[in-house]
Amino acid sequence: MTIDESTKERLQWLLYNGARLGWENEASPYQELYKALLRVLKTNHLGSDKGVLLMWTSSRVSEGYAHQLEPFGNDSDSQFSSWETVGEIHAALQRR
Repeated sequence: MTIDESTKERLQWLLYNGARLGWENEASPYQELYKALLRVLKTNHLGSDKGVLLMWTSSRVSEGYAHQLEPFGNDSDSQFSSWETVGEIHAALQRR
C-alpha cells in the first residue's frame, strides 16, 4: 500500500528525529523502527513494515520516546505535540 503525502511528511519527520537521536546505531532499541522508516520512505510502500510501524507508533510504545522528538512543523504550542503527531501517524497507518 502506498502512503499519502501527509503521512509521508510525518514519517520523514520521525526519521529525521530518529537520525538526530541515533536510532540507526546497533545499540539503539529503536533501530528496528529506524530501518522500517528508511524502507517505507525509500519505496513509498508499506509492505511488511506496516506491522513494525504500527507497533512503534502505538500510544503505549511511543510514550517511551515521543518526549524526545522535536515538534512537527508549527506544532510547538503544546508540550504533547510530538506525541500527538506520532498518534496521527499510527491512525493513518491503521486506515491503510
